[in-house]
Amino acid sequence: MSFPLRCLMTLLLLFPWAVPQARGASGEIPLPPELAEKNLGDKTDSLEIANCFLRIPYRDDGTVDEFGRWTLLARPDRFFTRPGLNCSGLLVSLGRFLLGKNFTLDEVNRDALGDSGPDSKWGKNWDYGWDLIMNLSLGLERRVIMPDGYEPVAEVQGAENQRGFDLQDDGMWSSVLPRMEPGRFYPFSISKARGRGWLHYHVGLFLADGRGKVWLYQSTRTGNAYRAEMTSPAGMRRFKEAFRRTRTGVKKILILEVPLPEHSRP
Repeated sequence: MSFPLRCLMTLLLLFPWAVPQARGASGEIPLPPELAEKNLGDKTDSLEIANCFLRIPYRDDGTVDEFGRWTLLARPDRFFTRPGLNCSGLLVSLGRFLLGKNFTLDEVNRDALGDSGPDSKWGKNWDYGWDLIMNLSLGLERRVIMPDGYEPVAEVQGAENQRGFDLQDDGMWSSVLPRMEPGRFYPFSISKARGRGWLHYHVGLFLADGRGKVWLYQSTRTGNAYRAEMTSPAGMRRFKEAFRRTRTGVKKILILEVPLPEHSRP
């Protein structure tokens, strides 16, 4: 990092009001300088917005807070001068600009149903991924997209009852992917068995480009944030290999369909 940029980052950490702003549907959303350099604040197409987050390095628990600072979801008092996102941090940070709302970390970290605290029967934060996609879509006309149609979100004990479908099943994907449309945002949570219950342990999102292609955006420990075409054999193969079933059994994917505001539609 150059000396001028390092000085700028230090200034922004000390004075968050100095962070560049992007105009969203619900007000101004602060931008880290690395995203401001990509002109994220000027983007209006959902895929162009999402592409600004590509190649950001992976950081355990890494995210951007509501002041535009690189930090951690569980430790919002720690700040970094270099970018870094994990899967949840990517979804939160990108979701702000797709939905035009400057979510606070307290809002996205909320235990939506009050069922995953330290005394939970399945362990603390067992449904964190489920909570995250529910918190981001709260108040919007969301629904669960399934191979045989759509389901309403289960608002009571939802994380126990809704896990989606087997992500290794090609037949199910062949029904789901063609129904994904531009003007929609498709956040997802992947769950796997753990003990007598399960764990919602990974999140990401899908966007359709209006030309018959559906794109996956996610961040994993294997490298930087990236995208892959789910409607191509190579992209689907890469996704399924990353989340292949293990000795604990089938991994399932729960996908929400959420309308995008006008400012980020293709």
